[in-house]
Amino acid sequence: MRTIFIVLILTIISIMPLFIEYTASDPKSRSVSFEIVISGDENLLKEAGKQGWNGTGTANDPVIIANLTYDLNLSTSDSGISLTGVYLHLLIQNVTIKSGEYGISCTLVKNLII
Repeated sequence: MRTIFIVLILTIISIMPLFIEYTASDPKSRSVSFEIVISGDENLLKEAGKQGWNGTGTANDPVIIANLTYDLNLSTSDSGISLTGVYLHLLIQNVTIKSGEYGISCTLVKNLII
């Protein structure tokens, strides 16, 4: 009985971040000056692992890019996020892109929620 209780508590703790929304003033929000360039589903999952983004790309567990501010005045990029050939489920929330010609550039992209 005690083991089941501990597993239940750990499960609840592990999924809690999925139900918490952050605001732009959230201390967990970070500022970056580089463009995110994603070409294909495999590259999305690789970048998600590198950046610490949550999600596996399924409908029930989309990859989540969140709580970022891009200052493209410090970059030569013309967009903050560039997506090409991405068919996995992707959620972009609470992302601010300063300057640049395009905020988010999408080519052959499905299952994207902004």
